[in-house]
Amino acid sequence: MILQPGTYGLLNADLTLREIRTFGEPVRAEDGRALPVVITAQPAFNAATQKVVQNGWTVNVTDITPIWQIVALTQAELDENTERSQIATILATAQAMLDGTGTTAQRQTRVEQALGRLLKRLAKNGTLP
Repeated sequence: MILQPGTYGLLNADLTLREIRTFGEPVRAEDGRALPVVITAQPAFNAATQKVVQNGWTVNVTDITPIWQIVALTQAELDENTERSQIATILATAQAMLDGTGTTAQRQTRVEQALGRLLKRLAKNGTLP
């Protein structure tokens, strides 16, 4: 069996999944047991509190598809999301200040203050290089 470029699941003799491989050019399947991998859409989830992870593969008659699982975010991931949200708010505020009213010097001062708060926050959290 010649496999065209793409991603395939290579199967054992008992038709269980041995490995997933991606080929960039046509290749001959070693033993003829290969099925194309079809990536299905992830299920809907609440990005504020959950994430989707792949938890294995389903071997079907004609293809192989991922098994998606929704899991809760860890406290560390929730904290990181909060931090990123706060940073995005500060940057959006700084941009609005640049676009706002006042003299150039006034706008620049407000932006420098906003960015100073951002740098202090990053330094406090140990996320500055």
